[in-house]
Amino acid sequence: MSVEIINKELCKQIKGFERYHISESGRIYRTQPKPGNTKEQKRLEEQSYISENKIHFREHNGKLRQALVSITDNNGRLRNLVVSNLMVVAFIDENFNHKKNSVGYKDENKKNYITQIYI
Repeated sequence: MSVEIINKELCKQIKGFERYHISESGRIYRTQPKPGNTKEQKRLEEQSYISENKIHFREHNGKLRQALVSITDNNGRLRNLVVSNLMVVAFIDENFNHKKNSVGYKDENKKNYITQIYI
């Protein structure tokens, strides 16, 4: 798992998603270009990442769900993932299993996923 400094933040590579890094504040950066894309190669020469992925929130039955991000895995499949789960795997517990354990929010506000998570 590689570590980089992007925009003055510590970022770690996301396990299973080698093109992406996640920062301590929950930002997702694409750091590797698509094969053969010269435009993305040039952008990497100017800055340390290609793009920042948008994080979105959804409601389900009137309740706010966790912060979600859409990223492509190593096999090229698009996945919608919970940002707080990615942060736990990258910075707290590499063996975290979201199906067996859950992430809590200290103030119960799911929009405060940045520094308010615990397992």
